[in-house]
Amino acid sequence: MFESMTAALTAGDRIEIRGFGSFSVRHRRARMGRNPKTGDAIAVPPKRVPFFTVGHELRKRINEDFQPTKAAPVTEIEVPGSEEMLSRAISPTFVMLLSPKLVAG
Repeated sequence: MFESMTAALTAGDRIEIRGFGSFSVRHRRARMGRNPKTGDAIAVPPKRVPFFTVGHELRKRINEDFQPTKAAPVTEIEVPGSEEMLSRAISPTFVMLLSPKLVAG
């Protein structure tokens, strides 16, 4: 089954499984990227990537009995030297908005 799906996508066909979803191929054009370690520019060649779209029935079944949970409260943590690090990276006004204890400390 996997081989036949791969062959169909390679040929440019779209695969649809009713109620589950559909698979198709998207084309990415060539672009210039960066090596995150060195920062050097790298030419990224064009490529095809598989893409999945969830079907209506699957989406409905997943969300049928969904009960959102309440997010846990955010707690402040004192980190030695974090005030200096934050003040160099971000403006002091923004740091105060993030965590008044870090700036006042």
